[in-house]
Amino acid sequence: SCGFEFEKEIDFNQGNTENKLVVEAVIQDGYPAYAILTNSEPYFSPIGSSTLSDLFVTDAQVVISDKNGTSVDLININDIPDVGIQSIDSYLDSLALALPGFYIEWPINILEQAPYSSVIGKFGQQYDLDVYYKGDTISATTTIPNEHLMDSIWYLNDENATRVNLGNIWFHYSDPDTLGNTIMIEHKRLAHTKETLNPQG
Repeated sequence: SCGFEFEKEIDFNQGNTENKLVVEAVIQDGYPAYAILTNSEPYFSPIGSSTLSDLFVTDAQVVISDKNGTSVDLININDIPDVGIQSIDSYLDSLALALPGFYIEWPINILEQAPYSSVIGKFGQQYDLDVYYKGDTISATTTIPNEHLMDSIWYLNDENATRVNLGNIWFHYSDPDTLGNTIMIEHKRLAHTKETLNPQG
């Protein structure tokens, strides 16, 4: 028997493609709306020291409005002044360094425990997003679904766990009979444990 092998050279050269503004935005009930603005890059473009600085867009205008005529401007992370609380200022500084194209609904009452009552996002409301950048406008519309709480929730220890107080959280949830429903579960760890292993077994 004999086999044949064929090879074909493929040219992936895309030439100079036009940069596009990329908008990733999130709005939810009780939390400040935010958006991340970046420029698109050709897939095979070289990566250099200026790539990240050129990637993020920091000079756009981002506006979110509802159907009641209320609107808020999302502020670029670099334009938020110090709030006078070291832990929060340090966090905002690190966020500005990592994501200079980050825009957020501001100001908010940072001393209030989330969910925040002063933000624009509310259950069951429709919102428009408008981004103005270099003479162009990008628009989008979305709706925050109504809240549907869990019917019940409980905890059971795991009999096969390697140590005590490890288990699973269970819940019952009645899913509405309409399309596009999702469920998000938020949890917070109230305590941390430190485990020391014995190398002798």
